Amino acid sequence: MIAQERLKKILNYDPETGIFRWIDAKNQSQLNGEIAGSPDTRGWIYIGIEGKKYAAHRLAWLYVYGERPEIDIDHKNRCRSDNRIDNLRLATKNQNQHNQGISRANKTGFKGVCIHRPSGKYQSQIKHFGKKIYLGLFSSPEDASRAYEMAALKLFGEFSYNTKGNHHGAQKCCHHHIQGRPRSG
Repeated sequence: MIAQERLKKILNYDPETGIFRWIDAKNQSQLNGEIAGSPDTRGWIYIGIEGKKYAAHRLAWLYVYGERPEIDIDHKNRCRSDNRIDNLRLATKNQNQHNQGISRANKTGFKGVCIHRPSGKYQSQIKHFGKKIYLGLFSSPEDASRAYEMAALKLFGEFSYNTKGNHHGAQKCCHHHIQGRPRSG
């Protein structure tokens, strides 16, 4: 990985916007002052420097703190293009997984809630360190969801993800953080 000193000679990073701009553009397709990087198909911003691709959130951490953490860097608000330094935090793989959204297979629209076929009620459960924890049966998906949210907050703290699609205390993704030009195929 690139060193902090070299990074600061090539790019300027604005911690309030999370956007990188070229200082020393070497490529003809890049101009000094132009926004650096572009989103991949999953929404992560990547920046090509000296023949290598770097995730912008990892560069932001290096730029500000001067370190390359061995663990994950999590986007608190789950917006992969929002690389503002106050939206980034260190996380273990386990913590980062707690910040995931609702599964596409989920039919209730609430994380940790499924229909219990024998009773027709809504079952709430949560997974912790690979083990499912049964939270009970409820008359409504909202009640089952509240049980999940309380358990998630207790077990995962700041890394919990509520069933309304937000991280506790986080704001929705702002697409103005997307940098550069979209990548083609």
